[in-house]
Amino acid sequence: MIYMFDTNVIGYLVRGTSTKLKNKVYMEDPDNFMINSIVYAEIEYGLRKKNAHGIAKKVHAFIDNLHMINFDRNAANIYAQIRITLEKSGTPLDNMDLLIAACAMSSGATLVSHNKKHFSKIKGLKVEDWC
Repeated sequence: MIYMFDTNVIGYLVRGTSTKLKNKVYMEDPDNFMINSIVYAEIEYGLRKKNAHGIAKKVHAFIDNLHMINFDRNAANIYAQIRITLEKSGTPLDNMDLLIAACAMSSGATLVSHNKKHFSKIKGLKVEDWC
């Protein structure tokens, strides 16, 4: 199975704040993990906003070992459908989260997020909380 990390999971992994998460990651084949360009953008924004040079090295060392999926045309089509569906149902989500979910769905990955309840609004998205 392929797993795509959400932004919050990268933070927990790098800071080492979740033993359950760390154990799960170490039990899996590293080739099964990826992030997407949207998550990478959120991470870069957070590091630069906080001027977090020290932790940035640790974050980049971890991310550099992950396969990165770019937001593409297929993900864009999935994003549009998710957004329309959620708006019609009166349960819209943050656009960045929708973009992340669309990337996961487009690549057939299971999204690993500590925000499972939030992402569970998206039909067809496989999501697991390892924290």
